[in-house]
Amino acid sequence: MTASVRARQFPAVCNFKTRDGGLPAQLVRSAYRSASIKLTPRDLRIQMVRVKEEKSKYSIISRNVTFKKKIGGDEAVFRMRPITPDDDIREEHILNDMSEHSHQMRFFGAKRRHTPKEVYELTHVEYRYDFALACVDQTTDEFVGIARYYSLSHDLKSEAFNTVEVAVLVNDNMAGYGIGTYLLYEIMQMAVLAKKKKAVAEVRRDNRAARKMFKKFEKCVPGFVENMQGDVVEYELPLMPVREGPGLLELSYTYEDVVA
Repeated sequence: MTASVRARQFPAVCNFKTRDGGLPAQLVRSAYRSASIKLTPRDLRIQMVRVKEEKSKYSIISRNVTFKKKIGGDEAVFRMRPITPDDDIREEHILNDMSEHSHQMRFFGAKRRHTPKEVYELTHVEYRYDFALACVDQTTDEFVGIARYYSLSHDLKSEAFNTVEVAVLVNDNMAGYGIGTYLLYEIMQMAVLAKKKKAVAEVRRDNRAARKMFKKFEKCVPGFVENMQGDVVEYELPLMPVREGPGLLELSYTYEDVVA
C-alpha cells in the first residue's frame, strides 16, 4: 500500500524547537531515548524548551503496536518510532525491496535503485519542519512501513508553513494488517502536535489501496476533500478542530473511529 508525495529535498539537520511551531523538544528527546539512539543534545542541536511531560499515549512517540491481519487473524507486534540517521540501511532495504508496481504507485515512475544521497536525505530529517515515523519489525530489525510529513514551506510567516504533505509506504509483504491506515493517522497526529492545520496528499488514480486508505478518514474529518485531477487524486484533510489531551493537542477523532 502506498500513498504518493512528490520528492522534496531538505537540509540534513536534526533541529527541534517549539517556539516557532516544531514538536515539543522533550517529546522528541524521549522518542530518541526509546529508540536506543545515543545522540547528545549538541549532536541534535536541540533548543532547550521547558515542556511538561504528560502521561498520555503521545508523551512518548516510540511504542509497540499489535496488528491483526484482516484475513486469517494473524497478529504481529511492531515498534513505532521516529526515523534517525542510523536508519540508512533500513531505509535503503525497504525502498529497494519494493515491487515494480509499488514503486510506480509511490514514486510515479519506473523502479530504480535509490542513491546514497537520497537515502541520506530521507534519514536525516529536519524535525523542526518535518517528521518521519517508522514501523519496525522487532525480529528482523527492518522497516515494514514508513510515514512522513513535509511542511510545504519553511517560512514561519507563510500560510503554507501550516500545511503538510503526507506520504505512507508499507512493505508489500505486510499488506492486510492495517499498518498504512495506522501510520497515516499517527503522522497526522504528529502534525497536530506541531500545530499544523492541514494535511494534503497526491495519489495516482489507479492506486486503489491508497485511495481506500484515505477514504476511511472521510467520515471523521470535517472538510475532507477528494479532488480528481486527470491521473492524480488530490486529498485535503483539515487537522482542525483538535481536542485537548493531557497537556497536548490531539486529533478530534481516534484511530478506532477511522477503522470503525
